[in-house]
Amino acid sequence: MLRTVVFTLGLIIAAAVLGFQVKQVGGGRETISVKGLAEKPVKADSAEWTLQLQTQGATIPEALVRLRREKPLLDKFLEDAGFDQAARTDSNESVERPRRASCSSRPTGTRWITASRNTWSPTSKT
Repeated sequence: MLRTVVFTLGLIIAAAVLGFQVKQVGGGRETISVKGLAEKPVKADSAEWTLQLQTQGATIPEALVRLRREKPLLDKFLEDAGFDQAARTDSNESVERPRRASCSSRPTGTRWITASRNTWSPTSKT
């Protein structure tokens, strides 16, 4: 009988200690404190630009002539900025005619035709 009482008391004490330890394991995650500041200077050495060159003219040929006249200036600007000609991708020229006004019967004046071309430059090494 004495053995049973001692065994029972030991089991109760072991369960209490184990329960307390299990509770302590999760309690450590509740408090964390981090203080400080970390900065690192980083030099920008790459860029990605998507540009749209757009001109207008009274006729399609006039708009395209203006667009083709502006393209070398854009190419020079990109080369001066460090963008390699071989890495650039140009889209085809496109022309957009003005839309007619459906709600008004009055003339809207000169309707400009828009010519455009997109240029994508993936990287620049400065």
